[in-house]
Amino acid sequence: MSELKPLRELEIGNIEVAQRRLIKRMIDEGLNLKVVFPINNFRYAIVKFKEKTIMLMYKREYFKSFGLQFRNKGQSGIGESINCEDLDMAMRFEVKEIYTVNPSGIAYVIPLSEFLKDGLYWVNKENKEILSISIHKFKRVFDLRLE
Repeated sequence: MSELKPLRELEIGNIEVAQRRLIKRMIDEGLNLKVVFPINNFRYAIVKFKEKTIMLMYKREYFKSFGLQFRNKGQSGIGESINCEDLDMAMRFEVKEIYTVNPSGIAYVIPLSEFLKDGLYWVNKENKEILSISIHKFKRVFDLRLE
């Protein structure tokens, strides 16, 4: 009789789970964790490894109206958004990459420099300055669902 494998956990429900799994995966890849700084009311985290510093975001949903809002700039589809205030903090911490994880459990990455260069600036209803970018600019890197 063959050994039963555990079922995949189908969704990641919050940033704590996303953070724990992403950090574990990066440690498994050879990085050495130094410290984690939660930011934006624990919605994001700056994660410092000995080798590099990253920003981790957990988003329940992507920016679904991205293409509609920026169609005059040739954009379509969905996007990802970050408050400029959080991007300023990321630059102060010398973040090199931004990782985003959604409930599907897939982690995507983009260099901070590319997000800043290609992002589209706007101000939301709460008068917060935002930078948004097509989700297609991110590269898929890890499947964080349990095996």
